[in-house]
Amino acid sequence: MDNKIILSTNRFIESTGFGKITHSHSEQFTSLPRINIFKSFLGLKEFLVKPGRGLLPHVHENMTAILVPLKGMLAQKSKKNPNTVISEGEVQLLQYRKGDLHIEYNLNKTKNLDCLVYMLSSKNKNNHSTVFKLRNQTNTIQKILESTLINNQEEKVRFYVANFKPNVQQTFSFKKSDKGIILYIVSGEIILNEENHTLKKNDTYALWNKETISFTTSKKSKFFILEISN
Repeated sequence: MDNKIILSTNRFIESTGFGKITHSHSEQFTSLPRINIFKSFLGLKEFLVKPGRGLLPHVHENMTAILVPLKGMLAQKSKKNPNTVISEGEVQLLQYRKGDLHIEYNLNKTKNLDCLVYMLSSKNKNNHSTVFKLRNQTNTIQKILESTLINNQEEKVRFYVANFKPNVQQTFSFKKSDKGIILYIVSGEIILNEENHTLKKNDTYALWNKETISFTTSKKSKFFILEISN
């Protein structure tokens, strides 16, 4: 078996004081196989934060995170890094080396914040933050960022956004087969041609040891692809 589907209805929901956290994969909810290609992948979580609420002060060490606001504005305050606000249409790459005490909260006082967070282990050389803009191009898969994970061996992580109209067939190719991808459906519906599976909103699809993924959109669709390679 070289793929795994995590349906939106099968995710683990954690209630919190600020809202809720929905786990597609994490320490609390292990959904992916323990294989080498996903060894650095710590989790994929969706944070729903109530207006004006936020997470308690916390630290991260030896971790790289990709934050994608789906709705609303996420504010961050830190002792070591400049204060940052990211919103829908942006992607933030956060690289942590040592503990940096910080808080994250919903800047909006009337609307919820919905933010997708990818977490990967990496022995980073410093603390760093970079914000990227999403480009709203249709019927294409666009690479937004590329970064290096520093563990026992270096790995590359790439992040893509895809926007497609209905009834479009597409094949996404890898340069090497020793890769894994995590595909997350933001909206719409796609059919995986080889497996004949349908992925809907908030479904997650993991694929490894393959060189291509072929799909057809049955609705106007938007999704993200996280690619990890040795």
